[in-house]
Amino acid sequence: MTAPVVSMRGAAVRVGGRTLWSGVDLDVGAGEFVAVLGPNGVGKSTLVKVLLGVLPPAAGEVRVLGGRPGRAGRRVGCLPQRRSFDASLRMRGTDIVRLGWDGDRWGVPLFGGLRA
Repeated sequence: MTAPVVSMRGAAVRVGGRTLWSGVDLDVGAGEFVAVLGPNGVGKSTLVKVLLGVLPPAAGEVRVLGGRPGRAGRRVGCLPQRRSFDASLRMRGTDIVRLGWDGDRWGVPLFGGLRA
């Protein structure tokens, strides 16, 4: 059996003194498809920030590709949610999908003003 690409044990996150989620145990294997669903404000985007290493977990252990979040570099792609792009920028659907793969070449800002 191969190691999971994402692993969380007893993970928790706090934002502004408020615990959004806690006690999370999760393993995601290579090739698995996982959806995180829930209403606004429950911590879905915050989960992504933790997995990218932008926000540290308040408790527990989080591993991405066998290491600490934020250490996988170009092996992790992220396409942040956007409402729109500049009207003068020509974008095709494939361009938008590629942002999650090679956004670092485009200089696309990640959460909190960091760059991909």
